[in-house]
Amino acid sequence: MITLRMTADVPNNRQVTLLLPAEVPPGPAELVVTVESPNADRECERAEALERFLTSARASSFRSDGPYPSRAELHERH
Repeated sequence: MITLRMTADVPNNRQVTLLLPAEVPPGPAELVVTVESPNADRECERAEALERFLTSARASSFRSDGPYPSRAELHERH
């Protein structure tokens, strides 16, 4: 398998032509095209933030010492 990484400016007609290097043999080939979304960096930041939050939440030992109060106890008026 030969892996190539190229960048291209995509014109309005969305047509891109590639000239492959000589080490790519002629004949049938499977080409994979990946287009990064404009928000890829933001999505990566969100995923990292979520992972940090989940790690922190899993490590937390915060919990109630007793039974949870009833609705009436929560809304008692003094």
